Amino acid sequence: MTFPVMINVFGLHLHPHAVAEVLAYTGGFQLYLLTRRYFPRSQASAEQMMWIIVGATTGAFFGTPGNVPLSSPANQNRSISK
Repeated sequence: MTFPVMINVFGLHLHPHAVAEVLAYTGGFQLYLLTRRYFPRSQASAEQMMWIIVGATTGAFFGTPGNVPLSSPANQNRSISK
């Protein structure tokens, strides 16, 4: 097996990290919709809820690359020095 392992989806070669992130965002949003359906009594307006979604998505998008060096500094040093 060679790394990185690529996932073939309809002829596209996708990195597994990208696939996992899309699944995570999709699952998180579906969970949000499910909880809104079963717990509709919220004090926040629709506009406030949309800003919460925008903030959470933006934070996840920009926060993920910032955590990479913390996850495995030895591997990051090796990849930078190549």
